[in-house]
Amino acid sequence: MYREVNGQADLAFIADTARLLLGQNLKANQHLQMFCSEFAWTVLSLKDCDPDTTSAEFKSGKTPSCVSEFFKPMQTFGSAFSSETVAEQDLFGMIDGIPMLINQLGANPQLTSDLINYSLPGQDKEAKGLSSGHKAVATMMAPLIAQTNTYFSAVLNLPMPPQFYQAMGMQVPQAMPAPVQVKEGYRAQLNQAASVRNYSPTAFVVHAGMPSEFKGQKVSQKKFDYVTTIKYVPRAKLKDLQSK
Repeated sequence: MYREVNGQADLAFIADTARLLLGQNLKANQHLQMFCSEFAWTVLSLKDCDPDTTSAEFKSGKTPSCVSEFFKPMQTFGSAFSSETVAEQDLFGMIDGIPMLINQLGANPQLTSDLINYSLPGQDKEAKGLSSGHKAVATMMAPLIAQTNTYFSAVLNLPMPPQFYQAMGMQVPQAMPAPVQVKEGYRAQLNQAASVRNYSPTAFVVHAGMPSEFKGQKVSQKKFDYVTTIKYVPRAKLKDLQSK
């Protein structure tokens, strides 16, 4: 549902969600369709609205001032690992959890490579236990997963094969780890392919795991310290789990 108009976030769909919760009619949208993390982000973006005192404001059809982004929807990749400069609100992207955690672990090159390949396999694997919709998304995302594997290898300073530079239309450098300008160019290319900012489940986890400081500066992008997931299970399964 998220979109920007003239560089500004259009939060009308959040106001429409509040209208449904208040028993009012939609004003800005004919219908609302959300993923689970989007619904969580939307409800959290209403945290400053009091249903007892702001109900009338929603009836006007405008988006009340109490509605605000819980956190700014994130780019796919942030600048923390590919740039020498700190970009305030885009320091970490919603898929940057893997290099963020590897960086915190201080893993050696071989373990780093193993963790990247495990998290982002460069080849398709059977998606067992997923719904047809999620399998379709997995198929659609497969090319990006393969590219992300290579990108994370680059930003974590693993040796890059010559064909990587050939694919980027660049000469193979003397030093095999990718230079900063190559990392920045690759990140820009991947962000442009993904294009839309989002608030995926990984975006929540990345926010919770962000360090409070990075390169000696406070991370203003960080908005919360923890995230939880509620899982509903059948009663019989619950009793089985409790017995163990």
